[in-house]
Amino acid sequence: SPKGIEIAQKLNPELSFFHGDVLNYDFGDKKYDIVINSEVIEHIPKESREQFMNVLADQLQPGGYMILTTPNKVISDHVSTFQLIEEHFTREDLIALMEPRFEVCQLTTIHRVFPVLGHKSKLFQAIRAGLYEILMLRRWIENPFRDSGSGLYLAAVFKLRDS
Repeated sequence: SPKGIEIAQKLNPELSFFHGDVLNYDFGDKKYDIVINSEVIEHIPKESREQFMNVLADQLQPGGYMILTTPNKVISDHVSTFQLIEEHFTREDLIALMEPRFEVCQLTTIHRVFPVLGHKSKLFQAIRAGLYEILMLRRWIENPFRDSGSGLYLAAVFKLRDS
């Protein structure tokens, strides 16, 4: 949104922000080493997903990478959602979508529980996150979700295939 762009620009004046329809946007000739696609693909209508992934792939340098996160359908099917367009992926669904243009470098699940819950105070968040690390809670809370494939989100790194 224009307001979101305005806020982002004020917070990060050294960066350039823009908005538009990715399926019809003229990106010009510039190519990137990495494209980050976080919490987006599940909002793209099914009939446009292949085109969406091709547009993103076309923005990458040869051998470039896409970092992607999306809700894990295995878990999210048991959680209600309020999004109008939101179709989550299994590991297999995501691989099938990506394989024509990308190879999988890493695909895991993540489940961030403790650090994202709680108070809005930045100081309180910092103290809580510090304790989380000091007490090594990640090992006990997050790793079992990742290792079992039952984390709330799929997190992947894909490499653009050679043409």
